[in-house]
Amino acid sequence: MVAVLCAVTLSGGRTAAIAQQPGAQQPAPQPAGEGVTLVDGRFQAGQVVGSDGKTVQLKGTIGVIGLPMAQIASVRSNPPAPLFAPPMEAVRAGELAKAMPLFWQVYEKFRGVPVDWVATVFGFVMDGAMSAGDKGMADRVKAEVETFPKLGELPGMEMVLAQSDFVAGRFPDAEAKIKPVIGKALGDRTLGQLTPQAAQYAKALNLSGRILEGQGREGEAYERYLQVTLLFSGDAAAAKFAKERVAALQAKGVKAP
Repeated sequence: MVAVLCAVTLSGGRTAAIAQQPGAQQPAPQPAGEGVTLVDGRFQAGQVVGSDGKTVQLKGTIGVIGLPMAQIASVRSNPPAPLFAPPMEAVRAGELAKAMPLFWQVYEKFRGVPVDWVATVFGFVMDGAMSAGDKGMADRVKAEVETFPKLGELPGMEMVLAQSDFVAGRFPDAEAKIKPVIGKALGDRTLGQLTPQAAQYAKALNLSGRILEGQGREGEAYERYLQVTLLFSGDAAAAKFAKERVAALQAKGVKAP
């Protein structure tokens, strides 16, 4: 039996040749566009227009249908731009506390849907909760992820959950969640470049510093903030916060361990 070479597309658009035996099952093609992948592997095309936490509403060519949440493996759907407009306006105005409930309203319309932009929504919610010291909101975010475990698998949710634990005073839990992100941040070869990923890393390092301070480990926190000032000086907001914390700790006589 002769193996046949066929091309497959890898992440980043790269292609590679693999050997496949004649008669072997071909890999299922990856569908394009918005839709829902079910747990049995089938793809249902359409636009997700809402969810009550039990049923996801999917708008397709024949109208809106309801899909049980338990049958959904993953979702591809664009963010609802009109719903994002009011909270993003508050963010641009620097009013994180005002943006927090507005973003939560967006989430409630799509409750439990495991789509990437939900992690972005939760990120803004937790930024507001950290700004306001809102432990109740921190616990609400944690409870939603416990209710819908697939949300915890979304990119960026480690940071969100670490923020939740920090605001609620669960410092050891917060440290455990942020640790893998810190490892990625310090090992990234693009350090120093102003990219969205770098902004997240700078945010993670500052959060780590606050977690360490919360545990009384001020020397380690001092070192963390210094890393932000040295590695992410291009991120003005993150660097400013880190410099302020460095100055405050220096005033107390704190030094790096």
